[in-house]
Amino acid sequence: MVYIEIIVHKGKTSEEELQKLAAKIHAQYILRFIGSLTCPKEQKKQLLEAVADTLRGKLNERKT
Repeated sequence: MVYIEIIVHKGKTSEEELQKLAAKIHAQYILRFIGSLTCPKEQKKQLLEAVADTLRGKLNERKT
């Protein structure tokens, strides 16, 4: 049997900071994806507003 010593270092980044970073990355992805669509700008704006409204609704559900 072979034993391996493993050292684990806890990162200095808090869970809250990681959640904010993940949210920022997701938002950037959504913006790029919507921007890459071939539909008119007005339609892209409506889609982005619908996404934002959906997310706001989910946040409000969590608060209650």
